[in-house]
Order: sequence, then structure tokens, then C-alpha cells
Amino acid sequence: MDSETMASWNLRRIRQALGLSQQQVCDKLAELPGRSRLSQSQLAKIERGERPWRVNEMFDLAEALGIQYFEFFTGQPGSDDRSMQVLSARPRYQRATDASRKAEEAYKETLKDEFKAALKLVHTSTHLGVKDETALSYLAGQAEIAEEVEEPLQEIGLPVPEVYELPQVQARLAALPDAERRQKEARAWAEKEWERLAAEARKAEGE
Repeated sequence: MDSETMASWNLRRIRQALGLSQQQVCDKLAELPGRSRLSQSQLAKIERGERPWRVNEMFDLAEALGIQYFEFFTGQPGSDDRSMQVLSARPRYQRATDASRKAEEAYKETLKDEFKAALKLVHTSTHLGVKDETALSYLAGQAEIAEEVEEPLQEIGLPVPEVYELPQVQARLAALPDAERRQKEARAWAEKEWERLAAEARKAEGE
């Protein structure tokens, strides 16, 4: 079997191992920017050895299938088929990886939205002099988990505002023996922080 015939034969068995139709492979190829475009009939001819491969098509089809191009030359009729069993397990992993990446991106966007909305709530509450319960609960909660929040905020490119710079209150809360006392301390700090921010707002308006 010559190399081109081997590649055509492997293309077919790899596609089948991945559970893809010829049209699905063509669709995946079309999703790749600047890559080759093949119709279902053209792909069928390549698999049957009725149409010669082009070098760029081989690389592009490998990318569309999620394999390395040399895998088109790693098996021939009568060879050990265990590699195909491993290959058939790839799609589930790849789908899970894609879903994980999308979920991480969605989380970062959600965290940005939550952070901005929370700051807007605190800002509006303190500037209007309305001691909103939700704003206080937010401040208290962040006092307890400030160190956990700071790193992801920096990772997504958001500045850590003054309200998170709480080394003393963090140390005090961490030293407390039970959750109830930590919550009370955090709430007490939130009340003071709200008053401080409200006083700053009043001062700014007076100026």
C-alpha cells in the first residue's frame, strides 16, 4: 500500500472511529478560518482513493479531526486496531475540555458583572445615605473572603478596590474560633466601612 492510499484508508477509519459523518468533517473543516474547503463528495473520493490529496488538505483535515497529520500513516489493513479504540475516546475528552473552557470564561464574565454591580450598589447606598441591608451583607461577606476574591479579580484584569484591603480585619477574623463570631465581626466591620464610605461621599459633595 502506497502512502497516499494508506492516508485515504486511515482517513476513513479515523473518521468512523470518531463517530463523524463525511459531511460533519466537511462542516468542521469549514469552521476553520483560512483552511481548505471540501464538499462531501470530494471527501468521499479522497477516502476511496479516487481523488489525490493536496498537502494543505492533509494538514487541514488533521486539524479538523483533532489529530496529528502523521496519524494518517500509522495503520494499514491487518494492523493492530487498539490505536483506533484510544482515538474513539478522544471526542468525549475534547468536548469536556471545551465545556470546561467555556464555563471558565462564563464564570469570569459573571464575576466581573457581579463585582461591578456590587460596587455600584455600595456606591449608590453610601452616596445617598441609605444603609441598605444587601450592601452591608456584601461588605461583610467580602471581609470574610477578601483574600479568596483578590486573586481571581486580578486574573481577570479588575483592580482590587480599597474595600478589599483588609489585612487587619482578615487577621482578626481568621483568629476567631467559630463561624458565628467571624460573621459578627465581619458585620461590625461592614457597618464601620459603610459609615466611612458615606462620610467620604458627604465630604466630596461638600467640596
